[in-house]
Amino acid sequence: DVGRGSYMENRKVRDEIDTLVSFIRHRHKEFMMARLQPLGIKTSSRGSVLYAVFENEGLVQDDISNRLSMDKAFVTRELNALSEAGLIHRLKDPQDHRRNHIFLTEDGRTIGEAIVKIEDDWVNMAYNGLSVRELNELKAYADRICGNIRNT
Repeated sequence: DVGRGSYMENRKVRDEIDTLVSFIRHRHKEFMMARLQPLGIKTSSRGSVLYAVFENEGLVQDDISNRLSMDKAFVTRELNALSEAGLIHRLKDPQDHRRNHIFLTEDGRTIGEAIVKIEDDWVNMAYNGLSVRELNELKAYADRICGNIRNT
């Protein structure tokens, strides 16, 4: 419980955790961009959007936005860029013409498969030496923190 111990001790630990989380996120972004840019993916968020479509072809734009916790207008811009690059195409929903289902082109699927390999390389490097139990504990703690801050 954060209320235990001195305020300064807890603050120091919290600050260190925040620094570590920021470092991991920053290094992940660097790792991904170094490998995505040669594939023509110019931003990490664009890679994330492409990967979301790769995992679940046929999603609508709102679903992608919700899955990635990204602003809908931002996701639309990223999808437009992916469409212009010939990596995705949109199909109108037959019941609601305001909704577009997103699908990969053959080139998009090839890059999606490359992203899977890149992510596997990251996971193997970043989580090296951690047991399944430790990873599950880490996820449980992260889930609790996210639950505390979600919708605040």
